[in-house]
Amino acid sequence: MEEQRKKEFFRVFYHEIGHWFVAKQVSFTPQEIKIESRNLSKWESHGHCSTVLYRKCEGLDDIIEYLHDRQLVLLAGAVFEAAMTGNGVDYAIHSLHNGSSNDDYRKFLELAMVSLNFKLGSISESLDEINQTINVFGCDELLQSLLAHRKQLACEMFIMCKNEAQVKDFVDEAVSLVDYLLRRNTDFTNIELTESQLNNLYVSTVNEYCLSKEKNYFNRGPLSKLHPK
Repeated sequence: MEEQRKKEFFRVFYHEIGHWFVAKQVSFTPQEIKIESRNLSKWESHGHCSTVLYRKCEGLDDIIEYLHDRQLVLLAGAVFEAAMTGNGVDYAIHSLHNGSSNDDYRKFLELAMVSLNFKLGSISESLDEINQTINVFGCDELLQSLLAHRKQLACEMFIMCKNEAQVKDFVDEAVSLVDYLLRRNTDFTNIELTESQLNNLYVSTVNEYCLSKEKNYFNRGPLSKLHPK
C-alpha cells in the first residue's frame, strides 16, 4: 500500500477498534468492523463498528450506568485514534469538535445532557437556585460541566490506552490481523474484521476489566458543591 493510504487506513482502524474494545469492556456486544478505502484526489478511509446496544435496565441506577457506558463507547474512537497515533487527549477533543469524530460527539453530547439532567434531579436546589449559584461570572457553568465531564472520561480512557498492557496486546494482535488481510487483498476497497476474529483476539489477550472502575457522574466541578436531596 502507498504510505499515505496505509496511514489513513490505520487512523480509521484505530478509531473503530477503540469503539469495539470499550463496547466489549462495558458489556455491550460489538460485532464486525468494516473499513473502506477510496481514492478521491487523495486516499480516504471510512469505517464502521457494528454494536448491539441492548441492555436490561431495571431501574434508574441501571439507566444512569447505561448512559455512562454508552458515552464511553462514543468517545473511545477519538481517544484510541489519538493514543495509537502518538497524539494526546487534546487531539482527541479537537477531532470530536472538528474532525471525523464529530458525529460521535453529537451523540455523546445528547446522552451527556440526559445524564446531567439526572444529576440535577439529585440536587436539592431548584434549577433557578443552581443557575444563581454557579453562574456567578455570567457564563454557562452547566455547559462547562458537560465539557469537563467529556474531558475526564476521555482522559481516563487515554491513560488506559497508554498504561494497560492488555490494551496494547489486543490492538497489536488486531493490527497483525489487518496486515495479513491487506497482504491478501492488495487491490482491496473494503476490509472486514469479523466478530469471531475480534472475539478470539480479545479472549487471548484481555484477562480483566481495564477501564476505571470509578463511575463519575459530574462529581467534580460546580455541581459537586451543591446539596444532594
